[in-house]
Amino acid sequence: MTTAPATSLTLLCAEKRYDEIEEKWMAAVEQGYRDLEDYRRAALGLIEGGRGGTASALLGVLVDAMAGEDVDEERVRFAETAVRLGIIDSTVRSAASRIHAKAGETRLPALLKIVEEKDSETNRERVLKCVDFAPGSFVDGTERVGPERVVSFDESEGFTLDDGESPRVLTVEAAAAELTALSDDNFRALLRFDVDRLKQMAKDDPDGLVRCALAASNGRLEWPKLKKLMARGVVAPNQFSRWWNKAKGLVERDPMVQVYGDKEPILILRDDPISHEEEMQSRIERAESALEQVALVLEYLASVDQGHEADRAFLTNCAELLVTIANDATADDPVSLLAAAVHADVAERLGDDAPGGIDVAALVAREQLGTAPQVLSDEDQVRRALVWLKENGEEAWPAVYAQVLPTAPGRLPDLLARELLTAGKTELVVEVVQSILATPHRFGEGVFWLWKASSTGTLEELAFLDAGKVTLAMLRLMDSWARSAKSQVTKEQKALLTRMKSALSAGNFKTAKTVCEEANSALAVQLHGAVKDNQGITEVIRHQMTSALMKVHSDAIMGTRELWEEDDVIYVSPRGLKRREKEFEQIVNEDMVKNSAAIGHAADFGDLSENAEFTAALEQRDFL
Repeated sequence: MTTAPATSLTLLCAEKRYDEIEEKWMAAVEQGYRDLEDYRRAALGLIEGGRGGTASALLGVLVDAMAGEDVDEERVRFAETAVRLGIIDSTVRSAASRIHAKAGETRLPALLKIVEEKDSETNRERVLKCVDFAPGSFVDGTERVGPERVVSFDESEGFTLDDGESPRVLTVEAAAAELTALSDDNFRALLRFDVDRLKQMAKDDPDGLVRCALAASNGRLEWPKLKKLMARGVVAPNQFSRWWNKAKGLVERDPMVQVYGDKEPILILRDDPISHEEEMQSRIERAESALEQVALVLEYLASVDQGHEADRAFLTNCAELLVTIANDATADDPVSLLAAAVHADVAERLGDDAPGGIDVAALVAREQLGTAPQVLSDEDQVRRALVWLKENGEEAWPAVYAQVLPTAPGRLPDLLARELLTAGKTELVVEVVQSILATPHRFGEGVFWLWKASSTGTLEELAFLDAGKVTLAMLRLMDSWARSAKSQVTKEQKALLTRMKSALSAGNFKTAKTVCEEANSALAVQLHGAVKDNQGITEVIRHQMTSALMKVHSDAIMGTRELWEEDDVIYVSPRGLKRREKEFEQIVNEDMVKNSAAIGHAADFGDLSENAEFTAALEQRDFL
């Protein structure tokens, strides 16, 4: 095989340089150039450009030259392709037959012989369709349910087919009328005949496997249906979620697959390919808010961090968009702050070519930056924005951190508090703590943070906090939310209430019980009152905390009582106790046994409703 032409034949057709292609094609054939895919694409380009006759003649030259060379599977398959593309050329048919005969295959010569005998173009095309039915290939018929595999071809009898249970034989004419060729990676066919190949695809090419499943499902699959298909011996049901997490990123970037939804998406096979970047650009343009646009850029960056190659042109567009949002005075201040933070990430990836122009001084001076937890959609976004502010607003960041601290979600409060304390802004942190405890109904996240910090010691700098007092504030807040009307409690408050319950229950209630046991007597009484009828905690939490309080602080809670004032105690002498024990043994071991026998004996006398002996025996049982 020689070196490829300076300009590929496919490119010449794509650029419609039809006058040059004949000379280039002939020279390539003579020089032994055998990139058969290049020839195939060029022939298709000629046909699409209305040059079918030229394509047929050039294919004849190539296939005739190949017929005099050593044959292999690639040449055999190309000969079949050339027949389909250049059927009007007798040289193509003759040379293709010689190639098949040299390979020991009789199917194509036999089919071409039938084609020559057919005088109707329609009949010729139907017979030619059988070129696709090579032994080992998959077909779909109308007489059997599901795909079949071509077992063999006999010149006199026709095609032998197998559906996995029983074979059948079709003549060439019958096969041409009934059968449709399936691709060699057809999901339904592989599921029936070669499930091991599907298993290997699930491991090596999950994206390709999903495409196969889509093609076999009319181009549309809902997530539960995909899971059921894979459960048919391809991916074990208990491993599907892990497999899908691996496949999802690849599928989302497949130009031929459209993914709708996140957790349980709908998958659609596209007619025309759309690159991942084109799809992301379309989503950004359709976004209803600047925050949604920034979130989509973050989504793209996350996929790049997972190993996908970034598109510089798309990243440049993203950088320009982020600059616009950061400088937009009409956008929410936290959204502009987040846009600036994400722009820094994009610019680092682009290097010196990154678009700039953010007015940093104007941005860090905005007044509403402290509303970031309410405006931005998750903890990571808030963290990104605040970290960028600290790096670029030397004087502005402490005040903003203090504003954010009471409402910051998750683990963010610890980060903010440490930054402030490290910078010597202790008075700001103390003011925030006092504000949270003074108005806990305004700062639910802050109350929860103080409880974790004070009861578990995760932040040593807040050791001055009284864990019991913080617990009391949280319990009262939980009770208040639980008793409020549903319309008065936000979705975020409901979620936080659930997290508070989980925190109190964590570690077999270890932290909650420790707080109860270590509280002073006065605080223990208050905690007992807050727990007693609290609607925001579970019955198990109430029992555990009450038991812990009573274990150490029962006198403070119940008051001091003399022994004879206890309601559940009866005082008795040793001799009296022995007499009572003897009476108890007499009743249990003798009287109740005799009574049981009497009840059984009385039941033998007939109608129980008029049986005096039976009634008397029951009365005696109740007395005992």
